[in-house]
Amino acid sequence: MENKKGISGSTLKMIAIVTMVIDHIGAAVLARLLMVNGLGELDQTNADAIMQWLSANGALYWTYTIMRMIGRVAFPIFCFLLVEGFLHTHDVKKYAMRLGLFALLSEIPFDLAFSSKILEFNYQNVFFTLFIGLLTMIAYRAVEEKEEWGQAWKVILYILIVAAGMALAYFLKTDYAEKGVFC
Repeated sequence: MENKKGISGSTLKMIAIVTMVIDHIGAAVLARLLMVNGLGELDQTNADAIMQWLSANGALYWTYTIMRMIGRVAFPIFCFLLVEGFLHTHDVKKYAMRLGLFALLSEIPFDLAFSSKILEFNYQNVFFTLFIGLLTMIAYRAVEEKEEWGQAWKVILYILIVAAGMALAYFLKTDYAEKGVFC
């Protein structure tokens, strides 16, 4: 039996989940505390006001910042695992259905945490972005497998597929900063 070195997919998934939870606690809980403590009303052109606010809220602000930094590890890991899953799954359609179902199911707790609504259609959780990425890879592979199509036609379709995936992922997100949540 071959002795494999490195981190397993399961370990990577746990790291991504833990760092995502840390990030979401910072974004959903600590960001609200910062707003309650006056961050939203702070005059950002007044250095004295900023220093005064930081002296009273610095520990909370830096805890929030560190938690959000830790959370930035999650998305690249999830992307890596998505590509690995796409390349190694036996049934990419079932994989896509599971990911899409998880995106739908996780939307309610995500929306409750970030907008205090059961469903918020202006901002979706990251699993929709991953789902769109998976659909983009599936479409790309489908074009790649068409041997009878000319290379020029394939290149045009590749560009359209990638552009459509990027546009769809972009329009699923909105900036919550204007609502006082720093996502």
